[in-house]
Amino acid sequence: MIDHNVSLITQIVNNSLNASVIPKQLKFSVVRPIFKSGDAKRCNNYRPVAILCSIDKIIEDFLSSHMHSFLENFKVIHNRQYAYQHGKGSETLLADIADLINEKLNKGQHVLCLLLDLSKAFDTLDHQKIIRSLEHSGIRGKALDWIADYLRERKMSVKIQNVLSDLKDLNSGVPQGSILGPLL
Repeated sequence: MIDHNVSLITQIVNNSLNASVIPKQLKFSVVRPIFKSGDAKRCNNYRPVAILCSIDKIIEDFLSSHMHSFLENFKVIHNRQYAYQHGKGSETLLADIADLINEKLNKGQHVLCLLLDLSKAFDTLDHQKIIRSLEHSGIRGKALDWIADYLRERKMSVKIQNVLSDLKDLNSGVPQGSILGPLL
């Protein structure tokens, strides 16, 4: 039974990628607000997490790993990019910034930092800009066509306790909770 399921899932993944189409049934997500901390009555203290279909995540994971390899091999991602990169994160970023600041101060130079809060970046990305950026980065052909289809005609609803909202179209941004979202 397990071999049959693996074979079936492999066929679905291959068919989706070869046709550059993600089935419409996989373009629906249910967003659940997950409490972070603080006052539970404040909306800002919740993080939206999209519950996506497992098969969608399998396809995304496959494509994401290949895209990461491509982008790393061709050095498309700058070495100062810390977010969503293997072996890098906020601790590495802070250590590198501290080293840079100390180096400049030890030389008697001034240091100026500009910090931006991009907390809503996932929600505001224009789909056409994502596609153009990927194409400019060397992602083309079936992979790019698949991503364009992946972003097109997505729908979501919000579920709080047992109440589900009406479906809404997603015309910008990437799906919260997706594997491809951070890379895109």
